[in-house]
Amino acid sequence: MPIVRNFVAVVIGAVATGLVVMGVQMIGHQIFPAPVAMDPSNPEAMRSFVQSLSFGALASVVLAWTLGAFVGSVTAIKVAKSHHALVAWFVAGLTLAMIGVTVWQIPHPAWMVAAGILSPLVATGFAVRWLVPAEPVAA
Repeated sequence: MPIVRNFVAVVIGAVATGLVVMGVQMIGHQIFPAPVAMDPSNPEAMRSFVQSLSFGALASVVLAWTLGAFVGSVTAIKVAKSHHALVAWFVAGLTLAMIGVTVWQIPHPAWMVAAGILSPLVATGFAVRWLVPAEPVAA
């Protein structure tokens, strides 16, 4: 049943997105260690923590979001039975929801919020353009 396969494609794509985001962020934390300890239960401490991070540390998070969206979309396209572009855009939507929750819970600079909205859309657009054949134009 194609609909079940497509649903599974979205789930696997979302899991792939999460794993890539986690992996890239772990690498980012190794390259750009946090300058101060953080208390996740204190909103003001989290705000101060994010403000203390270097540009490289913040950019590595955006890179994680972008690569996660791309890999998740590619994975969903490869697993799906049909409607390949649609499953990729569902993964992009889930990625945007994940980013939205993150920037809502932890204050981020405005440029990161903008990049967090745009980069998954661009990454998914590239995946769709690269892997989904164009529909023939009717004459």
